Amino acid sequence: GLTGAVGAEHREHLARAEEAVRESEQLFRALVDLSSDWYWVTDAEHRFTFREGEILRRMGIPPEDDYGKRRWEMGFVNMTDADWAAHRALLERREEFRDLLLERRSPDGRVHWATISGRPLHDAAGRFLGYHGTGRDVTQQVHAEERLRKFNVELERKVQERTDELDAANKELEAF
Repeated sequence: GLTGAVGAEHREHLARAEEAVRESEQLFRALVDLSSDWYWVTDAEHRFTFREGEILRRMGIPPEDDYGKRRWEMGFVNMTDADWAAHRALLERREEFRDLLLERRSPDGRVHWATISGRPLHDAAGRFLGYHGTGRDVTQQVHAEERLRKFNVELERKVQERTDELDAANKELEAF
């Protein structure tokens, strides 16, 4: 009688809770997909335990390849030892970070630029569990900025050339 009814009620409550978690997870994934290219999680030792996003596969970097590695063990080419020391100090202080710019080569030799942002994760008791965050492929923006920089350097060179020619012409005119 009564224990069976309580058990059934408990199971129904549990099923509703699991469904709510599933819906919440789907909503979260949809928001991550809209706002970033991938989502990642690290453990308390800063080793990757999860990375998901179709862009990683398109970049030729299978997400699972980095499981168990720390960010500074993954072969990013633009970071110095001092840069990593500063980043690790921030992680040890459990601080949020935004738009850390990282350059990496995929196994096929292509260069990729990404920005990553993360925040610390704690359990209900306040224990530090690691970090979670998002990543964005910014390769096209970095290339566009580089082209713009080269264009500006070339433009400045041409302006200086014209200025020099004009100065020379003016000196000739004064001498005449």
